[in-house]
Amino acid sequence: MAKSTDRSDRGQDEMQLSSRCPLCETSFKPTQAEILDESRQGILFHVTCSSCQASLLAVVAASKLGLSSFGMVTDLTVDDIKRLRKGSVIDAQDVLQAYQELSTIRGSFRDITNANHLAQRKN
Repeated sequence: MAKSTDRSDRGQDEMQLSSRCPLCETSFKPTQAEILDESRQGILFHVTCSSCQASLLAVVAASKLGLSSFGMVTDLTVDDIKRLRKGSVIDAQDVLQAYQELSTIRGSFRDITNANHLAQRKN
């Protein structure tokens, strides 16, 4: 008879797929991970390396072909991710507006930031 697993068991089994820091190779403990979202599609979790303090945001998903996982090193904290997930979705109009605003800028980004920095120092 097959062993039944509840969600917490499944999460710990899937955590084994990403059990080392991609930067310093320090082992993660499953208890270090914070699950941010769990659905039928998969589990989104965040873990911070206890050695180098790098953060990893990863997804583990099950399909007919088995488990797959992907992750990325990030500077986002758990609180950052929770805040951003509550924000509004960026749509095509937002992208167009950003493009239009950026296309009106003359000079380089460095020129603009240097000018802003000089203006702030004068005040």
